[in-house]
Amino acid sequence: NEIGHRALAVNLSDLAATGARPRVAVVSLGLTGDEIDRWVYDLYRGMLSLAGRWHTRIVGGDIVQSPRRAGTTISITAHGEVRPGTELLRRTAQVGDVIAVTGPLGLAAGGVRLTEDRKSAEGAPILIGAHRTPQPRVLHGMLLARAGVRCAMDISDGLLGDLPKICEASEVSALIEQADLPIPNVLRWTFPDDWLRLALRGGEDYELLFTCPPEVYE
Repeated sequence: NEIGHRALAVNLSDLAATGARPRVAVVSLGLTGDEIDRWVYDLYRGMLSLAGRWHTRIVGGDIVQSPRRAGTTISITAHGEVRPGTELLRRTAQVGDVIAVTGPLGLAAGGVRLTEDRKSAEGAPILIGAHRTPQPRVLHGMLLARAGVRCAMDISDGLLGDLPKICEASEVSALIEQADLPIPNVLRWTFPDDWLRLALRGGEDYELLFTCPPEVYE
């Protein structure tokens, strides 16, 4: 269930980053033959649950045999619609823009760390949930586009991995202040020695990183 959710979520997040409304998705599944029927059922149930939340139809795809050495493979192509002239792009940041994100940073990276270390913590459900079932910011993307934002991308490689991509595409530089970063307390409490690195470089937050003039941000 979680695998299906996550597989579709990362694709819907790419659409959200453009301000698009998801419409359809095509799923290609490679099976080794070792999978049980229940696993395949739960995989599609996870995808369909998330797809239904965003009125997205899974309209087809293919199921093929995958070599055992390659393992099970999932490939998804998602399509959406965006009104011409309102799409969010990486190359449209301007000097003087505010840099912002749609939510906290580092939760998913904290979840990965807890899973790898097999540790328990008071905030474990929040952290592990952010890793296993990320929520694509589809509505956020559409609202940003409607508000006049024109530059955005989703955060998959961490803030310090993705902000330079906007800077390069837009031919600008960026300045961020540590005190302004939206880093949740649960990350600070759980990883007192490593919270900043997890927040800035951990990745897979799938929040939207965007820039816009101060008046649009307000």
